Amino acid sequence: MKSIYSSIMTTKNGSQIPVFHSGRTAESKYNPQLEAQRIVDGIEKKFDFFILIGVSSGILLKSLVQAFNDSVFFCIELNESDYSFLFSTENNLEIRNFINYSNVHFSTVDEIQNKLCQIYLPVKYNDFKIIETRGWKNENKDFIPQIYERIQKAVNFISTDFSTQAHFGKLWMNNILNNLKLLSAQNHCKSYTIQNQNLIPDLKKTAVVIAAGTTLDNTVHILQENRNSFYIISTDTAFSCLIKYKIIPDAVISIDGQNISYNHFLHNADVSNTLFLFDLTSNYKACKYLYEKNSNVYYFTGGHPFSVLVQNFSDSFFPNLFSGAGTVTIAATDFAFHCGFENIQVFGADFSYQNGKAYAKGTYLDVLYHKDENKICNAEFLYDKLMFRTPLRLMDEKLTTQLLQSYKNSFEEFIIKNSYSIKYENSIYYLTQNNKNKTAVITDFLKTQTFDYNKFVHSIQKYSTQELQIPLLPLAAYFKVKMKKNDFSEILNLAHSYIVEYNNII
Repeated sequence: MKSIYSSIMTTKNGSQIPVFHSGRTAESKYNPQLEAQRIVDGIEKKFDFFILIGVSSGILLKSLVQAFNDSVFFCIELNESDYSFLFSTENNLEIRNFINYSNVHFSTVDEIQNKLCQIYLPVKYNDFKIIETRGWKNENKDFIPQIYERIQKAVNFISTDFSTQAHFGKLWMNNILNNLKLLSAQNHCKSYTIQNQNLIPDLKKTAVVIAAGTTLDNTVHILQENRNSFYIISTDTAFSCLIKYKIIPDAVISIDGQNISYNHFLHNADVSNTLFLFDLTSNYKACKYLYEKNSNVYYFTGGHPFSVLVQNFSDSFFPNLFSGAGTVTIAATDFAFHCGFENIQVFGADFSYQNGKAYAKGTYLDVLYHKDENKICNAEFLYDKLMFRTPLRLMDEKLTTQLLQSYKNSFEEFIIKNSYSIKYENSIYYLTQNNKNKTAVITDFLKTQTFDYNKFVHSIQKYSTQELQIPLLPLAAYFKVKMKKNDFSEILNLAHSYIVEYNNII
């Protein structure tokens, strides 16, 4: 794409500024420094984060950095051609001085959402301010609505993500630490490794991922009739549904950290040939329960940043499964991808409410709702209450929500990104691998997992809070909201002390 800039001009006070193809400029042709200083002087309070729309020569950016040197600056130009022009050594503009500044980031319009979500951390930055370079805005007014739309989408995602971290931050950390304790204790009891050959996936079969949507009630007979042809990978919520139909899955995936998820795994079935895969953030009581039943428990890491520390410390391999924004169906499908299955089917992935219910028959909700129901408040009423907790919308003749629709979009985008084609027919997703030469990494899931918890905690003590900044972000988000504190260093110290002093007895 062609740059919006055409040449360089010297202002009346000797400064260099770029010129648009129209002949106009983003900055004053007389004294751009004075113009920039007036903008800076008009900022009433100290901001942690600035979004600068139209960086142009970099003169305004220079004034901002000098006035708010501890802040972060997110600069926007239209495209890469504009940056190539502005950074050119031939032009020698002020902007070139900020290429290597750690607190200055440059983005094109197309990159706004992705980069802003990575850089703006609400637990660290208390507020942000958008500054428009007036001449740049007037020259590119057709792009301004698009820029603000992308900023708003990024802010919405960041806000939702922060709320989730603040709500679950402590729970996730407790589960990680307790699960590592469990693994460490298990290592002292025996050399824990997967040696059961029946647990090794048979890639000649079709992998079938089972979610707990209501359409599973209508398709479960296919599983019963073709059990020997399928390698069944169940999500945690669907596990009890399958047990109800006397179908023992080959693998079960769980990413849920909440205590209620413990109920998924209460059963009397023979699961000696079932592989249970838990995210480190998963509910540790469920893991402990399965350990005590001598089940085949194995851990993986998801998106929690603290998992990186665990991986770096341990000699063991903790495989990584992608779960998107926290969708167990995606994690279960990713396991099938890692195994290398060419053909995959996904049952019960409805991402909608059908037949007046949120889940298939046999989930823990069936048990809880029917146990507590009475004439006034029956199970049907409780399911309706669950569904109507957020606004419903009708799409493709199905009731869904904005959140469920985003899960559906993420799921399908994830499939395509991993080189699988999609066909959806009769409530079942059919996935076919396009890249037949893709290397499977199933052996990674069969390695021995060992962990020394005490040594790990001692190593954590040697890290500074600054070094632990990213791993501690979810826990820090919890403390920021819970303790109502805004000083990032203080919040990090609280989070650091918490994991070092965490000595709850399992």
